[in-house]
Amino acid sequence: MDKEYLTEYSAREREFIGKLGNISKSGIDNCKREYKKRFKRLEEPIARSPGLMSVWPQIPLYGTLIVTLSPFGAGRFSEYHGFEVADIPQLVNFARSTGKVSFVLTKDPVEYADLNFLDPIFTELNPPRDFVAQPLSSQELETFKLAQNTFRKLSQDKLKPSTELLSANARKSGDIGPNATLNNTALEGFSYVYAALIVLDIKM
Repeated sequence: MDKEYLTEYSAREREFIGKLGNISKSGIDNCKREYKKRFKRLEEPIARSPGLMSVWPQIPLYGTLIVTLSPFGAGRFSEYHGFEVADIPQLVNFARSTGKVSFVLTKDPVEYADLNFLDPIFTELNPPRDFVAQPLSSQELETFKLAQNTFRKLSQDKLKPSTELLSANARKSGDIGPNATLNNTALEGFSYVYAALIVLDIKM
């Protein structure tokens, strides 16, 4: 997968996530229905693999097992995801023919560049970005977005150097893939936590 393809993929996903954010204002059920349209095939009951454990004992238990994909290099991939790189063709076939397996991306698609062993999943299944609908009112949603933006501005100088060092060390050790940006990912995760705490305080 080249970066141009993944850059376009990323832009489409950002547009779709933005659309879901607007739909969520009209109700979580509407948001879930729209998100489910992104999958080739889903069968009830649906479950989500937590990672760090084998997917094979989980697959027979559910109609569809959602497997989250993170941009780990081949050396650490199987340890985290619970299946081997060699299993990818079989899992893609399961996804297409039975709906027993599906995939979502935990990170921006551009972070998966040069992880060519994932090509069949991207080209055959077009996995969407992971998305969790937030049961927020319009006012709470605006507060959430404002808090996120505030955190991003405040964190640029104070937290960015630390997360960049963390990212560099993880890349050297092979804990993440060659294009993963742990610094951006970490800051984004912190922004969600900060915004959620702001909203929860308002609710209380």
